[in-house]
This record gives sequence, C-alpha cells and structure tokens, in this order.
Amino acid sequence: MFRYRGLIALFVLATLGYIAVSFAAFRMPETIADAENCGFLPGEFVAAGQLTYERTQAWWVSFQRKDEIWIALSLGLAAAFVGFALSIGRRAGGGVATGAAMGGGVLALSALCVSCLAPVLSVVGLGLAGSLLAGLPKWLIALNTLMLTGWGALYLTRRGRACPMPRSETPMPSHSKTAGAEVAMLPKTFMVGAAIVAATLLMPQDAMATDYATVLQPAKPGLPLAHPIATTDIAPPPFSEIADRPVKPAYVPGLPGLPQGRAVKDDFGVPRPPKFDGVVIRKSRVENGEVVIPAGGLFYLEDTWGGEVALRGEPMPVLGRMPTYVDYDMSIVVKENVTIPAGKSAVVGGTVYQYYATVGHEKLANHALHVKTIAGTDWEWAFGSPVLSMSEPGWWGTRFNQLYNQGQAREVTPQKIVFDWISGVRMDRLLLADNKVFAGLAGAGDEWKSGNRTIRVAAIDASAGTVQIEVVEDGKGALTRTLGPVKNELLIEDHDARKALVFEHGDIAGFLSPWPEPFKDGKANLKIYDKAFSLNYGQDYAPDARFAVYPVGCPTGHNFGFMLVNKDEIRLKPGAAFNGPEGYFKIALDRLNGDKVAAWHVEDREGNRSVNLGGADVANVDLVLGQGRVAGQAILKDVGRAMLARTYQSLAEASGQAAAANTGTQPAPHEAAQPAAVTAGLSPGLLAGIGILFLGCAGVGYEVGRRRRA
Repeated sequence: MFRYRGLIALFVLATLGYIAVSFAAFRMPETIADAENCGFLPGEFVAAGQLTYERTQAWWVSFQRKDEIWIALSLGLAAAFVGFALSIGRRAGGGVATGAAMGGGVLALSALCVSCLAPVLSVVGLGLAGSLLAGLPKWLIALNTLMLTGWGALYLTRRGRACPMPRSETPMPSHSKTAGAEVAMLPKTFMVGAAIVAATLLMPQDAMATDYATVLQPAKPGLPLAHPIATTDIAPPPFSEIADRPVKPAYVPGLPGLPQGRAVKDDFGVPRPPKFDGVVIRKSRVENGEVVIPAGGLFYLEDTWGGEVALRGEPMPVLGRMPTYVDYDMSIVVKENVTIPAGKSAVVGGTVYQYYATVGHEKLANHALHVKTIAGTDWEWAFGSPVLSMSEPGWWGTRFNQLYNQGQAREVTPQKIVFDWISGVRMDRLLLADNKVFAGLAGAGDEWKSGNRTIRVAAIDASAGTVQIEVVEDGKGALTRTLGPVKNELLIEDHDARKALVFEHGDIAGFLSPWPEPFKDGKANLKIYDKAFSLNYGQDYAPDARFAVYPVGCPTGHNFGFMLVNKDEIRLKPGAAFNGPEGYFKIALDRLNGDKVAAWHVEDREGNRSVNLGGADVANVDLVLGQGRVAGQAILKDVGRAMLARTYQSLAEASGQAAAANTGTQPAPHEAAQPAAVTAGLSPGLLAGIGILFLGCAGVGYEVGRRRRA
C-alpha cells in the first residue's frame, strides 16, 4: 500500500509542482507579441509589464486560456508512471523497466514542449517536437498520456507477475502478499489518476475565480465600485432580447386613465423628469380561434424620461398611486465567455447588448454594440454605442467601459463577438413608501407614532455626523440604528455611503437627509415614512401575484421605472378581455376573422377605449402604448429601423444587387444571421495525436483482454 500511496503522491506532487513553477516563473509580458503568446489580447496589454489584470489574475487568465491544466495533469501521469516503472524494476526485467521509465520521461518532455509557463520560458516550445505538437489540443495530449501510461502500467504488471526474481535475490516472504496486492492495485492507481483529471476539470473554480472588484473600473480613479458584484444570477423577464420586440405593433399614444407626461417635483421643489404609463405586448398570436399572449408577453411599464433619484423625496407612479421613492439596491452582474452573434443580443443582469452592425473600410472594421435595458431603454443617448475593433487596438480596441456596463472581448469578427467577460447592472429592489410621517429637523428625544410602534431619536452627535434612531414596538425595543456620517462625494450612487444613512423596520423606513445639510443647530435632518413596500427584481408583485416585478436601472444608480410582467399565458376568445395589474387597464378581443384579428382594443379602468386596433391583415395584438422614453422613443426607433431594413432588402432583391457594401469585409446584418461554419484541415500533428490515441486504446484493450483470458 505504501507504493500505491507513493504513486498517488508522485502524481499530485508533479501536477501541483508544475502549477507552482508556472506561477513562480510567470512574468508580465513586455510586448504585445509576448502577451499574445500566452493568451492575452491587444486590448488587455496596457504597457510593458502592465495588463488590465494584476499579476496573480494575469497568471490565472493565461493558465486557463492556454489550457495549462492539461499539461500539469500530463506531467503528473508521466511522473507516476516513471515512479512505478522504477519501483517494479527487476521483477519486470531491468531493461524493460528502464525503457518504460524513459518512455515516461519522453511523455513528460513532449508535454513541456507545448507548455507556456511564461513568456520568458517560451523557448521550451522550440524545436521539432514543439513544432509537431503545436497544433495538438492539450486535452488530447493529456488523454494520450493517460492511455499510454495506462497501457505501460498494465504491461509492466503482467511482466512482473510472469518473470521470476533472480536467484541471487530471495524475496522476503513477509512482503510477498503486500507486493502482490500492490501489483493488483496498479490499474486502480491509473483509474484514480483519470478520476483526478475529471475532478480537476469539474471542480468549482471559486477559489481561483477572477476578482472582478479589481478588474472592473470604478467611475473615477480611487473610488470604490458604487454597487456590489452580484453573487447570484436572476433570470431576466422573458422576451428581453432584441429579437423579441413587438412585430408590427398597434400604437396608442395614451388614454385618460393611462396618463402621459405627469409633472412631479421632489421635496426640494425641483422638477423631476415627467412620468408616463406604458403598456407593451409582444409575441402574441392567433391560435385555434383564440388570441394567445405568452407568459412575459405583456408588461406595464412605469416609463420615465430621466433618472429617478433616491433620498430626494421624488414621487413615482405605481398604477395611479404616487408613493415616494426612498431607496434602492443595485448590483453589477458579470458573465464570462459570452458570445453575441451578428444581429443577436445577450442579457447580462438588467442590461441587453446587441451586436448591431459592422462598418468597414478596406481592412479596417468597427463592430458596434447597442446597449439597452430589459424594458427597452436605449442608452445610446447617454453613453453612445460601444465600438470594438481587432484591427484598431489603439482606437477602440477590444474593451469598452460605460460606467458599470463594461466588457473585454477576445474575438471580434463580422460574424460574432466573443467576450471573456461582460458586465451589466441589475436594479434588484426599489423601496417606496405611501405615507410620509415626518420630514425636517429633529432633536434628541423627539418621537413619532406609527400604529403600535414609536420611532424615536435616541441621540445626536453632530461632531461625528451621526444620529441614533430607535424603533419601539409594543413597548419593546425592536431596532437601534446609527445613521451617518454623510459622504457627499459618494452619494447617491455608492451603496455603502447610501446605506449608512437609511434604516428600515417592517413597513417603516427613513433616512438622515444629506440635503440641504444633515445637521443644524444640534438637530438632525430626518425623513421618516410608513406604509413602505419593496419592488424586488423577479419576485411577485404583492398586490397582484399574477405579475412579476422587474425594476429598471441605469449604471449611474438612477432608476428608470419598473415593469410588471404577466407570469402565465393569456388566452382570449372573441368577446373576452384580460385585466392588467390591479385592473389598471384591459385588453379586449372583439372579433376574429379566421387567423386575423378583425377587432380589438385597449381601455383604462375608467372605461376609456382606444379605437379599433384590428384589421383585415392584423395577425396579432402586439401593442406599444405610451410616450415615454421606451414606448415613445426606443421601441418605435427599433421597429422603424426594422421596417427600413426590410424596404432596403426588398429593393435590393428587386434590382438583383448584393445587399452588402463593398468594404472588404461583410457587414453584420441587423437581423439575426447564422455564422458560417468554419472547417479547418487536419494538421500532421493532430493526425499523429489521433493515431497515438488509437494505439493507446488498442494497447489497453489488448492488456485487459489478456488478463481476462488468463
């Protein structure tokens, strides 16, 4: 058993030793060529010895991209085999064992020839062996090593059993059973090695996962990230991608009960962006004499023309009510290895990225992304469209940064963009309150009632910039919270700075107001609310559980409304209607004519109706209602562009001209395009690798067959 454990120890030590040497020898690249040799992109190379990663992360990124784990495992298997060959020694025949050990050394050297410990050690890969093996996938090298060492181990085991020990050496009887057991355990040794290979590939990489808190760039140098990085992924609402927009929708500017352009002011008398009610239907169809709206196909949108700001006392419409917007929770979502085909989109948190178009001139090509929210808010007006280019690294390059919408691409072509990682923001929660209990300056000992609860100012320390709040419920202390100090330079975006000012207990909420000043004449500037409630991303809308809530956020931390999305499929027969959340509006189907919607309308809770939205060629009840930033701008712009693209395509087909411009590169189409399949010929090295794999499999099969016949 000692020998068996020794072989496992050799495997583990050689594998970990290679990883340790790789880390110790790693040097930050001095040139772009050095960076590219070990897996980095031009956009990640800042200057000599500088990458967009710190050293440990840079090593791990290179180690992963260059598939060095396979080299480490190959060396571990080769070392274990050499150890076994030397240990079985004379029982298998000295010459045979020595030859096997040399073969294990050759396998180890072959693996090293295609390794990439660091740019300064790339000379290891030079020479005939390196050239021959350069085209081999490293997983194939590891698999070949496993099969060849397994074959060798089975062969040496059989030889060890068949060949008697020389007469000059009398085996010690006390060890004969142990030796036999060790020989019998050899196949299991390599089974364990294979299991370790699989476990290494499948094990969670959390311990070595990239720390995106150091990779993402803050709003300004020296500042912390304003929002925490999400630890869980929450699915966005259905049909969030660009391809899921409404198809030839009916447009309704508004109804009296679905008001547009409501003017509001915050607690300081400052006019805030106007508010709009929006209703959107998408992916509807006629089926078996009914109109079907799929789950997620209908949503109400609190649509605003500008960012809504917490801690300012800003009113926000919620189905006709006007609660106060108090606070929010936002996180940064990072996804790795994201591919966006030309014309397609990907959702990251609450952000939607669309690979919109390629603009080329001769050999130069710029690849444009459109960035939207899950509701359709278009950030082009605020941030512009990120443009990536592999041919112009000094201009756009492969990395973009729009506050906390950021990304690093490793492949940019007219067919697709592949990101190493890409981030977006997600508005996780909105905190609102229906009733204001108090707003103003309060001194120590002041208190207010809310039902059976008392909110009290326990202490004020103006010099420290803090105030202590207590909540007493049924005569018992339920909450003690110290608010402050105020960090104006970080507000309102910074999570920690904002949360230091806010307290919550049940449906009671309040905060130390930074404006116009937090303390005056020994008193604290407080705002206290009750009947507070939350709108949580992806959770039920409490007053009407048929709908789920999805707040919509901006990378700056401002809110851009919220969606109420139907959770279940809606089916309407002629003469039937569906009530929206809390009956706020109604979708009514009046008449079908075969597979066409001859008559339908939308109405508000007051009974005000739109005109007939059906017709002889209407095949759905897709709808855009409202005049807000989404309904009145972004969605219509998308639909209009699609119509223009269809017109151009029809003209091109009629004239027989090619739709693509003669730019030297094929533009990425606006609509979804299927990337052409790329096939590559088999290199001599790859053919040799496959041949060796077949040979190893045949050898293992032969040895196993002999054992069974014996």
